[in-house]
Amino acid sequence: MIAIIRHVQDGEVMKTEISVFQFERFRDFLESVLASSIANQRTTLSKLTTMLGYSSQRSLGMVLNGQRFPSLRMIERISEQFKLNPQEDKYLKLIVEAEKAKSKNSVFSPKEIESIYKSMDEMRFKNCEQGYSIDIDQFRHISVWFHLVIKQLVSTPKFQEDYDMLS
Repeated sequence: MIAIIRHVQDGEVMKTEISVFQFERFRDFLESVLASSIANQRTTLSKLTTMLGYSSQRSLGMVLNGQRFPSLRMIERISEQFKLNPQEDKYLKLIVEAEKAKSKNSVFSPKEIESIYKSMDEMRFKNCEQGYSIDIDQFRHISVWFHLVIKQLVSTPKFQEDYDMLS
């Protein structure tokens, strides 16, 4: 199932196809929703702040900049605003728990962290028809796989610098 992010503007339900289950970071999810809304000229950061019931953009801005984690209240307001179903809302909360677990000041035990990620994987598997998604750090690591291969090749005793062969 593709999660449809919905929001109401001028009494009309607007739809953007963004699957919550494609994300492993709350900030990435929020940035995608916001970018999609801005691109479709449906909302701005200022309007979203107002729709979520905040008087200042600072709280939302700090979350978007990675300076703080969203509060449970903020997550619930975002879920409500975009009409997320209970599974999507639960997954969004798990994403934040996972981010907190990875932070420097984490109070989560390794067993708790493993449980959070297991729950996320199960939910993603059940709800994401587009296949498995990876975060940007995983992609960066995979996308330069050839660096390790070239490094190993260069370190072999019989290596010859033949650029035609390497390409």
